[in-house]
Amino acid sequence: MSTVLQRFKTWIFESRSSVFSWYTKDSNNLQIPTKSLVELPPDLRKKLIVATNELSDNPSDTEAIRSCIDESFEQWRDRPQNAGNSIVILTSPVMIVSRIIITILENWAEEKQISVKVLRWNERPADANEIQSKLQQYLEQESQDTTSKKPEVVVIPNLNWCFLRSMDGLDGIDYLQKMLLLDSERFWIIASGQVTWDYLNSISDLEADCGRVESLPELESDSLQAWFKPILTELSIVFADPRLESQILEGNKDAETIYFEDLTSISRGISVIALRAFLASICYEPLDEEEDLKSGVLKAKSPELPNLPNLESAHHYLLYFILLHGDITLPALAHSIGDKKSQVRKHIKFLRGEGLVEEVNEVLKINPIYYPKLKQELLNNNFIF
Repeated sequence: MSTVLQRFKTWIFESRSSVFSWYTKDSNNLQIPTKSLVELPPDLRKKLIVATNELSDNPSDTEAIRSCIDESFEQWRDRPQNAGNSIVILTSPVMIVSRIIITILENWAEEKQISVKVLRWNERPADANEIQSKLQQYLEQESQDTTSKKPEVVVIPNLNWCFLRSMDGLDGIDYLQKMLLLDSERFWIIASGQVTWDYLNSISDLEADCGRVESLPELESDSLQAWFKPILTELSIVFADPRLESQILEGNKDAETIYFEDLTSISRGISVIALRAFLASICYEPLDEEEDLKSGVLKAKSPELPNLPNLESAHHYLLYFILLHGDITLPALAHSIGDKKSQVRKHIKFLRGEGLVEEVNEVLKINPIYYPKLKQELLNNNFIF
């Protein structure tokens, strides 16, 4: 793997927002799952936070991405003029897979003996007018040996950052579309949120110039159960009795199995949503009611998703635009939606207070635990997914 890729891998691991990066900033609002966290004994809360932040990416997600990258690349290398020269990996709009892709490429690039160029952005350019020029500047850098025409892999870890929904923010997509069509010496690996992809297809037919397009498959309950096993073991988490309905329908299954089947169902098999719902289900149960005895256990209750607050049409538009862009700063959101920053800030303050929106380093994101119900509400209000 090249030195550049090594440096980018180090950067993305160090700079990624941890699962609890929103905890301190919005803790006064008691957001989900902050509320359940602050009710835990401090020492156990600290251990849970550390264990969760040390959790690796879900192996099933990693293997699914590795497999489709490998298959598409081999098809292109065998028939560069006839096979599609790109693989697009689609995910839920609340899930970012940049870290998974970079981890895969660490060994993959050496195995394939091919040069890899990664778009090393950690955010959308602040000025939408500069998106195309910055893309062009990076992707068209000439190598020292101008006579060499070796094949190269180009990685766009987050297509969401390559556009802003505005009159002046789509030039970058037009540029990428031309490059995909004309540059047969490169194989492209692109990751995008599903909402972003559907929107770009509707305005530019982007998929027509791409090769293979794959949606990340939903996780199975046994995959989630194995993924969380290190946390369950380290903190000796036990499982509460399932709901009566689950006990009746799944009477021959133990509480842990039923828990993860329920978790898989409500999270739609999306790891980031499952993680938030798992955390929100953890509570502390004392083993003795005597105040001087502080022994107790962490218990996982039946997982569930929080209800949405009453939302206005203006909230719907803001939430949809955040999903469309994956994450976005308040000035960019105001520019995209064509409203005053003060007006947008007022609505965002409400949405943050209700827990639907998180803000980390001035970047706004949707709280994943609300996504399944939010998606349904937006669909009911004629937003297209």
